[in-house]
Amino acid sequence: MASDVMLLDQENHEKKSMHDLEAIGRYPHGFRHYENFANYSQMKRDATIQEYMEEMNRPCEFHEYMTIMRQHMIEESQTPEGKQEFKSEVIRELN
Repeated sequence: MASDVMLLDQENHEKKSMHDLEAIGRYPHGFRHYENFANYSQMKRDATIQEYMEEMNRPCEFHEYMTIMRQHMIEESQTPEGKQEFKSEVIRELN
């Protein structure tokens, strides 16, 4: 079905590709302080590298995992692909 195809011009395709590459391995917004000590120390001014290491090595609690995944899903749903996929699913269900 032609409506399932999303076409971008070259410039926007390159921008989108760069955005996708930069997002690989990143935490969702609101959780990027876990990516490295520099970010962590901006959120927790008095933190030491030892505290950061302890925080990163402790088991993730289920509610923390759910919060991170929920934010990830919200961000993914706001991408052009996410919107197009949702639109396609709605159209399929209505037919």
